[in-house]
Parts: sequence; C-alpha cells; structure tokens
Amino acid sequence: MASFLQSPERPTIFAIYSSGSVLAQKLLFGHSEHGDLLPNIHAHFDTQIGGKLEPSSYTKIAHALNVAPEHVVFISDHPGELLAAHDAGMLPMLVKRPGNHVIDANMQMKLDSAQIKEMSTFKDLSRFM
Repeated sequence: MASFLQSPERPTIFAIYSSGSVLAQKLLFGHSEHGDLLPNIHAHFDTQIGGKLEPSSYTKIAHALNVAPEHVVFISDHPGELLAAHDAGMLPMLVKRPGNHVIDANMQMKLDSAQIKEMSTFKDLSRFM
C-alpha cells in the first residue's frame, strides 16, 4: 500500500472518510505497519461532514477536495456507502477482503445495477486509474 500511495506518476489526492474521528484516523495512519502514511493523505473526513449513507456527504467531500465527483474513486467494504457515493456521482469500488459481511442477493443486484467494480488490493485499483 505504501508504494501505491507514494507513486510519483499518479497525480492523485488520497483522502480518508471514516466514522472514526479525524484524530483517530491520524493516529492510525501515522503509526501503520508501513510507517507514517500521513504525508500521503491529503485530507481526512469524519461524520461531521454528514452520514456515510447520504449522497450529500460525498458531494461535500468532493467539493472540499475541489474535485468533480466523477473524478473521485471511493473505496469501501460497505455496500450502502458505495451506493451513496455512486448516487453522488463518484466511482465506487467494493473492497473484497476476509471478514466482509455477506452481501445478500437484493443488495448484490443494486451493486450490479450501479456497475460497482471490485478490488482486493491496491494493485487492483491501478487497473481502473
């Protein structure tokens, strides 16, 4: 992950949107198993910007980053968040990893309808950038 974040050929803005506070995010990413990732993270957002299932929250994030929503890739393991980001015009990607909650058939149909792509590593992400 660290090498992906530090790739000089990608003019990319990395931001975190978490239900954990901005302070908690900074503590976590400042002391990761890959070292201090904070220099690579340009912005932190928490639920002060809005609920994670509300499309308006994702619109506000794009505005705060000064980026059009259609240029934002949003990565999550939560289907509801992905659909909210999609409704805001972002490009959501479902992270598939051990321990994910099972997605029921109805939610899977919604994800398929929104053409949400799947990834399991940051290398997968590079296929879409």
